[in-house]
Amino acid sequence: MPKISIITPVYADIPEKIQWLHEAIDSVLIQTFQDWEMIIIDDKSVFELEQTRYRDEPRLRWFKVGQQSGPAAARNTAVALAESEAILPLDADDKLGNENILEKLYNAWIMDTSKIIYGNLIQLVDINGTYQQGKMFPLADYTFDRAMNLNGVMPITALHSTKCWQDAGGWKLELDAGLEDVEYWLAAGKAGYCGVKINEPVLLYRQQKESRTYYLKNVDNRFAEMQQRIKSIHNDVFEGRFPMGCCGKGNSNSQPVNSVSQLSNRITTLEGYDANELVWMQYEGGKRGKFDIHVAKPVPNIAYTIMGTGHVFQVHRYHVQHLQRMRGFHVTAEPVVIKTEEPKEEIRYVGPEPQLATIERLDRIAADSMGLDLPAVNDNVEPILTPTIDYTLSDLDIGRFEQMLDHDKWTVEKLAQSTQDDLTNYPQVGPARAAAIISKAQELINAV
Repeated sequence: MPKISIITPVYADIPEKIQWLHEAIDSVLIQTFQDWEMIIIDDKSVFELEQTRYRDEPRLRWFKVGQQSGPAAARNTAVALAESEAILPLDADDKLGNENILEKLYNAWIMDTSKIIYGNLIQLVDINGTYQQGKMFPLADYTFDRAMNLNGVMPITALHSTKCWQDAGGWKLELDAGLEDVEYWLAAGKAGYCGVKINEPVLLYRQQKESRTYYLKNVDNRFAEMQQRIKSIHNDVFEGRFPMGCCGKGNSNSQPVNSVSQLSNRITTLEGYDANELVWMQYEGGKRGKFDIHVAKPVPNIAYTIMGTGHVFQVHRYHVQHLQRMRGFHVTAEPVVIKTEEPKEEIRYVGPEPQLATIERLDRIAADSMGLDLPAVNDNVEPILTPTIDYTLSDLDIGRFEQMLDHDKWTVEKLAQSTQDDLTNYPQVGPARAAAIISKAQELINAV
């Protein structure tokens, strides 16, 4: 199982985007950190993605959607197909910042897997028809307020967990024109997954007029509309209601206690003394945690444990003046009848179930390891060959490729008659691996 799953949706509507995709892949291949997989989701591109140059790279997993679904659904589907607990979105027209950045991101993330690790951006600028590195943009440190300003706090390329993706509800399809990444990081912050910036160039960001961001701001003019949709999705935080665990706000530990009734279980009696020797007191100071006060004089010698703001407790009458001189302590009426309230359930934000796209064909890894059910594989995809029942693929002992081939109705007889080109269209099947599978099929038939 790889340590990082890099997820890359692709919609190639101009030839240049094929080259940009190759540059994105190459920026991953040169990483010093090599324990990764890259899941590439073709969202019904106009131009065919050229996979030939990468056919011997098993860490690249290629998929195509059955119906164009947009980048949000494509990203969600890539995460559903991923093996790793750590995911790193990388858009098909961008590149990783340098050859060491995966290692630096992972080392920062593994220290606290509830965090989202991001860094700075470097522009890729078109200069006389060639994209070159431009200036670096140092991004601000994360705060939830910055996530709420809807101009973006983190780039899409930030390392985080599949649990974060699940709790945030994935990328939302209703943000069809853009800003789905802005909403995603806001939802993640509501669910308690907070950003942590490393001072490294994580991403080379391509500035180009075919991007969705350019269209959103300069062509479609729907930027304000998408921002309003985000506010509608998260009207609670924009109205000042923050769920428990929300990054920087809404944490139950930071909320002051306003009444004794909220803490009616925080009542302590003092055992071993007559009732006429005891006085009820209450602490209303600023300390919300437990602390001790030891009173030695006048006798008796007693240590009182205070349970924080709102605690009502009995003290010996000789100690009342001593405690009254301390801030927050005062005499209170005997709590003969104490109103108890059911504790209010504290709500932690969990987003909706992520929406997925339909894909044309699962690979073996997906069939074995998916944590979520994908929509049904497209029924219009023709099987490669008609099945027979004379032999079973398990007899070939080809491990993880068995289910992949079985899904497309391969049989031992048909494999024995096939060529290498018939099999190398599959992800992770190069010429050598194809030849070995065909050879095993031929040996089995000959033996029979």
